[in-house]
Amino acid sequence: MNWGAIGAIGEILGAIGVIVTLGYLAVQIRQNTKASKAATAQQMTDKWVQINLFMADHPELSIRVADFSRLHPQETIAALAVWRALFHQWSNNYYQHSQGVLDRELFETTLREISTYARHPLAGKAIRHAWNSERFMYNQAFSDFMDQIVNEQSAQPKA
Repeated sequence: MNWGAIGAIGEILGAIGVIVTLGYLAVQIRQNTKASKAATAQQMTDKWVQINLFMADHPELSIRVADFSRLHPQETIAALAVWRALFHQWSNNYYQHSQGVLDRELFETTLREISTYARHPLAGKAIRHAWNSERFMYNQAFSDFMDQIVNEQSAQPKA
């Protein structure tokens, strides 16, 4: 029996085992990444549903959230809390996107939503008021992102 040949066969089998293991790990990582992205998308959707159901259950808040000029101090606090909930959701979406967890396609829905609020004649004024009041809570990257959208949309003519 040639021990050199047996050793060579053992090395070849070991190399094949390593290649198979690396292939398996690559598949597992890809599946884990997809699952993580799907969970993030689901979480984002769940939060939007919660916010929308809350607003549907409290239609009077929709008006107050959009027009700070008519609010009493207690109502202003409640309206800012609603805006803060939106800002937190948008901030989380921004962070998840910047980390590569939230796909561009899903993140674009956040961009459209912020832009729609900022462009609206009444809500645009309210979002600027709320953002100026609450922006200190957020990191610089998200603040710059929001400032850019809010300023771009407020500069555009209203349709």
